Amino acid sequence: YRAAMVCKKLNLPNEAILHLKNAIAIKPKFVDAYMELGEALEKTNHINEAVSVYKFVAKIAPHNREIPQKITSLGQSLSQNNRNKP
Repeated sequence: YRAAMVCKKLNLPNEAILHLKNAIAIKPKFVDAYMELGEALEKTNHINEAVSVYKFVAKIAPHNREIPQKITSLGQSLSQNNRNKP
């Protein structure tokens, strides 16, 4: 997880994603790692994956108030992108 945070600070989101997935494999309910993973996926334009990550966080941490807003925002981005495709 710490390596992922270093990658985030260095603006290396793809590397951060790898480290975050490793952290999650070790600790499957690591909410902070999932949140960071969602943000890194957003940054790399993997919106569908980010939505899936946030939906999972909503299940394991239903008290997290950020999640509904993030899912709604990403859903709007997806629908906007789909409208702009020929």
